[in-house]
Amino acid sequence: MVIIRVMVPKVILTIAGLILSGSLVRADIIYSNFDSGYAYYPGSGVVVTNGSEDFSVAIELAAMTADYYLSGIQFVATVENPDSSNSVTMSVYADDGGVPGDSPLEAMSLNGQLYGFDGSLAPVLSVASQINPELYSGTSYWVVMDGPIDEGLVWDLNSSRTSGYVETDGTPGNWVNAHPQGTNGVLEVDGTLVSGGGSGPSVPEPGTCVLVSGGLLGLIVRTSRGWWPAVVIYRRPRPFEWRSASRRGQITNLSYIQSAIFRRFNISR
Repeated sequence: MVIIRVMVPKVILTIAGLILSGSLVRADIIYSNFDSGYAYYPGSGVVVTNGSEDFSVAIELAAMTADYYLSGIQFVATVENPDSSNSVTMSVYADDGGVPGDSPLEAMSLNGQLYGFDGSLAPVLSVASQINPELYSGTSYWVVMDGPIDEGLVWDLNSSRTSGYVETDGTPGNWVNAHPQGTNGVLEVDGTLVSGGGSGPSVPEPGTCVLVSGGLLGLIVRTSRGWWPAVVIYRRPRPFEWRSASRRGQITNLSYIQSAIFRRFNISR
């Protein structure tokens, strides 16, 4: 075994870290009725609060084919009376006989970020999960929107024409109003696949990460100030000679070392 000290640019190590960390943790879309480019139908929506009642509008998520940890929710909500005190709460419930259950798995709120319900485009809002509850395959869930009664909260509609939602009569938990044919609010639910939790988009295998690392090692160039040292370990295929450089850590027979690295990691030139 031969251990050779080489120098790798800081930028390469930074890029490698970003690539590897981004590959190991990735959120998948569990449900979305947004159109391409997060388009929706501005100026039309389902009333959530009307100044005197909170109807708690709920959209059902069909049973999934894999287990996920909830990452976050994206949606569009507007109000009749924009104010810095406006707020909206998005909650996730397990299904209980075709309606949301008694207690939410998690409730996530935004404050003071709501635009007026005036027909113009409003920004897509996002709430991130803080506890990442597990959503199990084969189980239906509900996403519920709530807000202060006096702000006139509206859940803007999707433009992909998905339908179906339920709402209460103003009494919390009394889900008496079902609208199976009614266009529902625009919504995306994101989650991270649970390892071994069933079929679905998966996290890249460790072998993939090794190949990425090997490819980055192929970018080795001459030493200069500001580079970080790295250690490359490989089995020597045959005896070879190389001379010590005049500067410590600088390799003179660089082409041979690169060839050995390419052979070790099966990288084609």
